Formats: sequence, C-alpha cells, structure tokens
Amino acid sequence: MTGVQTCALPISVDDGASIQQKLSSLKDRKLALEILTYIAKDLLTGLKTIHGKGINHLDIKPDNLLFMKDGTGYVTDFGCGKKNDDPQTTMIDGDSRYFSPNRLETFKLETSFEEEKADLWAAGVSLLQIYKNVFPFKLFDQPKTFSKIVDQCDSDFFTKKLNLIKELQNPDEGSIFWVIKSLLDPNPENAFTETQALKASCFTSLNKESQEIAFEIGRAS
Repeated sequence: MTGVQTCALPISVDDGASIQQKLSSLKDRKLALEILTYIAKDLLTGLKTIHGKGINHLDIKPDNLLFMKDGTGYVTDFGCGKKNDDPQTTMIDGDSRYFSPNRLETFKLETSFEEEKADLWAAGVSLLQIYKNVFPFKLFDQPKTFSKIVDQCDSDFFTKKLNLIKELQNPDEGSIFWVIKSLLDPNPENAFTETQALKASCFTSLNKESQEIAFEIGRAS
C-alpha cells in the first residue's frame, strides 16, 4: 500500500477481513466499488514499494492488510517474505488459498514460480474476496483437499472459473474489475505488473480527501 507497516504508523482501525464485512453490508454498491478502488490502489502501491526494495511478500491476503481511520491501507505480516535474490523460487510458505496456478504447480512438478506475479495474483484474489465477501475456495469452487487442488487447479481450471465470475466477464477497460482480471491472468507472462495496473483510469481521479470521506461514510452505513 502506501508503505511497509512499521511500529511508527498510527494505530490501525480495520484489517481487510473487517473491511470485507462492512462492504458486504453496504446497500450503496457504487460506494462499495469506490472503496474497493482505493483499497486496490493502496495495495498495488504497497506491492510496488515492497518489490522495489527487493522483497516478495508471499502471503498477501485480506488478513494481512490494515486500514487507518482515513482509509489509508498498509501491507503487514512479512513472516513469509524473502529477499528477491532470484526472481523465481520454490518456497511454499503462505496461505495456499491465495496461491496462483503457477505457484500450485511447484508442488506437483517441483519447479519454481515467479514470486512477484504470485503476490499480484494473491492481490487480485484478495480484492475479489473483499468485494464479493466470498472466500477463495468457494469463489473458485475448488476441491476440499490440498492434494486435489494441486492436481486439478491448473491454469485451465482457473481460466474456466474466472470466466464464470460476472464482474470479470466484460469489464470496461480501465475499470477496477478490468484491473483485477488483468492481475488474475493464469499465465504469469500476461498478468499485469503493479506498475501496469496502477496506470488504469480508475485510479487517476482518486485523492486522499475523497478516500477519507468514502471510508467514513462506509463505516457509518
């Protein structure tokens, strides 16, 4: 998000899970979408900062996002993070619900995966979860056991499941769902980087004053 969480930051108000619950109860879906767009911008900005420092998080999920009173978001919990000495890794720590197909493949083929793209896939899944209030296993209708997930959930599996999600079927170019769809391309070579995503038109008019107002209204609703 706008930076890496440290003890010097002000006391947080919400994590991603609680924001998810608040958004799901909002009757004003336009406001919910506005808040999601601010969340996405801060998340992508945070990943850009982290990756720029040569660090990969490897455990991006709503539980590891914190939001201040003014709505500013931060990435937290670097317990699975590692220095990006090699752009690919076989490291398998982290929450498997947010693993990309490329990352899941490492369990079956003993190959490596692109860490930065894995973070961005997890960001896309997290944003969908927060907006739809649906956790990844249900969102993608995945098998119940991890061994079956590894065996069945390849790029073709995710392509078919993503095509069933209404918001991702024909998103307007530059919209927040266009960004999410671009983060969730099962082929990591085609998936957006954070720099590409942050150029989307949905982010251009955002400002801190509007962000604070949107979160304030959202919390009060």
